[in-house]
Amino acid sequence: MKKSFTLLELLISITLFSIIVVFLYKTIDQTKHSNNLFSDKEQTLKESNHLHNIFLEDIAESSNITITSDKNKNSIVKIVTNNTYHNASFNNITYLINSSKKLVRIESYQAFNELQPMTLDFEANSYIDVLLEDIELFELKNSGVNYNFLLKQKDRDRSFFNTYKLGKNL
Repeated sequence: MKKSFTLLELLISITLFSIIVVFLYKTIDQTKHSNNLFSDKEQTLKESNHLHNIFLEDIAESSNITITSDKNKNSIVKIVTNNTYHNASFNNITYLINSSKKLVRIESYQAFNELQPMTLDFEANSYIDVLLEDIELFELKNSGVNYNFLLKQKDRDRSFFNTYKLGKNL
């Protein structure tokens, strides 16, 4: 008598193999999806921590902070600080939302004046960094030495950044 597989045994083994392959595919697909979610959250957290560190250092090392509002009720924050990234003598920092809804940090030699057009001399003596895009709301509230930044980006939750001003500098 020959030893061989019957047709029924072959069909059962092919069916079991197919079921195992489907489960493996679903497991791999779910793992890829989880990895993508984790990667997105990690990137968002890195951006948030970077932004918080910039706010924290600017406020902590400041000697003067002025908060005004633009026509859209977003804050315009002017800071005189020792925290500079580009040039040690550019100690005037301005945070504002520009016309294309981007949060910008202007590090300049002279204080920024939003009521006057930007001149070539001002541009030559300043650095403009885009920190975030698609900003719907940017607000800074002050209560003593405590400064609270509120940011709302399009299609994202609100972000709060709490910073403290250190003792008198300069």
